[in-house]
Amino acid sequence: MIIILTRIFIIGLQEVLNKKIIKFSALLVLLLTVTIYLSFYIHNNIQNQSYSKKNENFDALITATKRISAIWAAGDSDKKWENSELNCSSYMGTFTPKKQRRSRCNPEYLKCRLILEPITIIYKDQKYQITSQNFNLVAKSISKIPSDPIFGVKINLFSDKFPDEQISITLQDGCNDVFLPENIYGKGIYTGKKGEQNWQWDSFNRYIYIDKFLATNYDLATWAKMSGKQQILSKIKSDEVSRWEAAATLTKEEMIEYCAYRGKQVMTQEIFDAVFFSPMSTKKSKIIYRSPHKSNNKQTTISFLNDYSWNGVFELFGRDHNQSTFRCIKYGNKNEN
Repeated sequence: MIIILTRIFIIGLQEVLNKKIIKFSALLVLLLTVTIYLSFYIHNNIQNQSYSKKNENFDALITATKRISAIWAAGDSDKKWENSELNCSSYMGTFTPKKQRRSRCNPEYLKCRLILEPITIIYKDQKYQITSQNFNLVAKSISKIPSDPIFGVKINLFSDKFPDEQISITLQDGCNDVFLPENIYGKGIYTGKKGEQNWQWDSFNRYIYIDKFLATNYDLATWAKMSGKQQILSKIKSDEVSRWEAAATLTKEEMIEYCAYRGKQVMTQEIFDAVFFSPMSTKKSKIIYRSPHKSNNKQTTISFLNDYSWNGVFELFGRDHNQSTFRCIKYGNKNEN
């Protein structure tokens, strides 16, 4: 009898223990499930927050591109360099009004602005400092990439919050192209002597853009480095004074090659005369203005400019009025695709 009761007790105890184990196992599974869910929720929430912050960072970078494009086009028009709020000497050399005029669409000036004074963007109550350390010149004639501009600079932007998250933008150079109004122009000197040819031409239905500045030693140096033309580098001066001076050491063939690299042509005699005596009206001229000097005369000065000229719009000659200085133009027909 005692043996039977003992067996019944043991069986009952086993059932109780089994039930408790089952309950404990169920509880353990439940706790494990909740833990996994919470871990997943927390991880997913952190990921979502990080993704959201990266999206906001991206929006801040996009916002900054508008500001950077404006700086690229305006240069030092806000006079921060002129007023010594920025020290751009490491990029542009000592400040001069001439260099300030060249600060528009200038990669060196843009470097100064973005590195020394990062763009501040406030986006969704967050402050972002946007800057760049990569400034690469691009020219379609060298890269052969269809999406590249004819000439410009490509920069990578990043913020102080996510320095590894970067976007790339390309800024096209076109700030210093001046349109020649459609009109009739005279070429060379005409005195009205018998048998003398009265050369005239017109620019109707054509687009002609003249570079405001003469090609500089800096321009030639960047071209030579991009295209691997060591012979050009050996011909130009690179000191601070000469860097932004008009280049006067190229042969005619090299001038043509340089302008082609910029997607342009070398300025010609007839356009030279048209530019410096272009009426400010787009109406057909009754009087054809001409230069009383030959454009290749070393003694040519700005004294011949009259009220109809673009005095102050163009840089005229190099430091020594050297006849070997040159500028480029964009030229074509309006009906060209």
